[in-house]
Amino acid sequence: MENKPALPKKAWWRRAGYWTLATVAILLLACTILYFSSDWIARMILVPKLAGYCGTKVTIETIHCSPEQSRLDLENLSIANPKGFSSRPALFIQTAAIDVTFASLWKEEKEIEELNISGLTLFYEQLADGRDNLSVIKENIYRKIQESSKEDGECRYRVKKLHVSDARVVLLINNQESIVKIDDIEMCDIGAEKALTRDELAAQILLHYSGKFNVSEIAIRNPAGFTEKDFIHINNLSVELDMTGLPHKHYRIKSIDIGTFSFNMETLADQRNNMKEIAAEVVAHQAQKKLSSPSDGDERIEIDEFCIQNMTLVISNNGVSKRVPLGKLELKALGKKKPYGKEKMALKLMEQVNAFINNSGSKVSQAQDELRKETMPAPQNQ
Repeated sequence: MENKPALPKKAWWRRAGYWTLATVAILLLACTILYFSSDWIARMILVPKLAGYCGTKVTIETIHCSPEQSRLDLENLSIANPKGFSSRPALFIQTAAIDVTFASLWKEEKEIEELNISGLTLFYEQLADGRDNLSVIKENIYRKIQESSKEDGECRYRVKKLHVSDARVVLLINNQESIVKIDDIEMCDIGAEKALTRDELAAQILLHYSGKFNVSEIAIRNPAGFTEKDFIHINNLSVELDMTGLPHKHYRIKSIDIGTFSFNMETLADQRNNMKEIAAEVVAHQAQKKLSSPSDGDERIEIDEFCIQNMTLVISNNGVSKRVPLGKLELKALGKKKPYGKEKMALKLMEQVNAFINNSGSKVSQAQDELRKETMPAPQNQ
């Protein structure tokens, strides 16, 4: 049998070169496939991860991942309500974009260059037994964080820039819907001195600007069938918290300042009255809650100063309205000696507002008389 001549060294190098080129080509092909399928991979990782933390269904309409820029863009992110609540989502985000420092992804301290969120809507829903949807989701997240922290250790974060725009909270309590529009949030260098845990980061974001935050608009909807869309409409709410008491169960609010407070009192032709219907809903809710949970919780609140700069009562009868300017309401040291629970504090504020309206009885009576004359049917000619 004829022996084949040994290949010269050059042929071995050539063969090694071919293998190297083939390997590089395969790697480039793999990278190309990974790059163009990175959106799909991000979806396969992100959606189950979020759902696992929240304990509810999570959907994201569009995900775009740019590995070369360490950037992730999301559109129409929706977190479903827990079981037992309504079919609408607990949280919805129209668009979100996150830029991450690539090298920090494999470190315990993650660096986020920029986080932009636009069109954020939180849907807060409270059942008759006092349970609310966001607390259920928060408990699920905390439980998952504790599990992952034990397994992998707790990560810390630095955020160079955070911007939240077009944010609002929709509240559904006592079957009454309220809409709270929140001013844009702009924060820089969060955790710059010391990287923050998830809880610390959340606290910094929620209580930014040293405990001060502003809400541009709050609208509490009327029951169905009434002419006026809102029962209460508030503009320019400013709240300042005493940060030294946090995160304890005793909250001291330094000041609550409301620019304008409009209160609509409406009676229909069939004698339905919005205030009576809302009061009945509140009483029924309180009775149900006392049966299921007799206490007002462990949290206690005191308010140093409460001020409504300009209060207006709108009286409506059969589609005709009269505006009654009531002026300025100032209250001090609410719950100072003995701090109230959340619901008792809300009831105390409602009592003070009602007392203020009653003290303006002559203005209210005059407006009601004028309204009665205007809505009185014209006498028929005999």
